[in-house]
Amino acid sequence: MKSSTSAKSKAKVTVSKKTVTVAAGKSTTVSYKALNKAGKAVKASAKTSNKKLATVKVTSSKKIKISVPKKATKGSSAKITLTSAGKKATITVKVANPVKSAKAAKKTVKIKKGKKAKITVKVTAQNKKKATTDKLTAKSSKSKIAKITGKKVSKGKVTVTVKGAKKGTSKLTIKIGKKSVKVTVKVK
Repeated sequence: MKSSTSAKSKAKVTVSKKTVTVAAGKSTTVSYKALNKAGKAVKASAKTSNKKLATVKVTSSKKIKISVPKKATKGSSAKITLTSAGKKATITVKVANPVKSAKAAKKTVKIKKGKKAKITVKVTAQNKKKATTDKLTAKSSKSKIAKITGKKVSKGKVTVTVKGAKKGTSKLTIKIGKKSVKVTVKVK
């Protein structure tokens, strides 16, 4: 027989995704796992930090449904907290803020071999007051000439850092959501 003082609690709550992006008026399902102190799977309770941005419904002992109201502010976020047996897990819900337009500040960038340059792309999201939630990808046609070393999304722009690896010319394709721009990088 186990002693209650020596028995270790097996309680825990885990989620399949720590962050989700959902468009206004849409919903998504996220899997979770909640165990009680004995280690048995149980149904967790869930609450939202802001009902105007996201609502949550526990649909089973394994899934929750997160809905974003139609009038939710694009680019905003809320937290969903799942609780069971004193343990918690959180999910950040971002209200989708897609890019409407994207334009490179410069079509051609010249950098010296071994040096870095920041390439700025001006972006206009549907909600101009917030940063876009769209995924940023950047690809160099010749990574042995121009190597991408960093990417950053902020309100009104995205920045891609490139290092000149060796002399030559490379084309960068910077894609934000469904919009893309091309920039020529000349390494001297």
